[in-house]
Amino acid sequence: MSVAAIAGPAPWSAFPGVDRVSCVVAGEGLVLTVDGAEQSVRRGEVLAYRGESVVLGRPLGGPVQNLNLVLARGRAVGGLRVVELAGFEPGADDVLLWALDGSGGGGGRAVVVSAAVR
Repeated sequence: MSVAAIAGPAPWSAFPGVDRVSCVVAGEGLVLTVDGAEQSVRRGEVLAYRGESVVLGRPLGGPVQNLNLVLARGRAVGGLRVVELAGFEPGADDVLLWALDGSGGGGGRAVVVSAAVR
């Protein structure tokens, strides 16, 4: 797990042999170019890609924070998902909860990180 502060356009580091999952947790979003294909990823959206991919990122509307999960391919499985906090019940593989928004009174959204070793 990591949180990257991204202030301007930059290449991502390559991590051969792993699967990566990212979610913008602060700021407007990113334009990510993954292996030549460009897509916008807004705050609270999740994107999965291979660690070998060539990735370039450019913040939309100012600096962002990007939550990253890196999983050794064949040794671990996991993912990120965005949930509504009201009524949320964590599962056995849920290992981290990152609040996206809300008042702290049970409402709002969060990114749930799930991971398990094979």
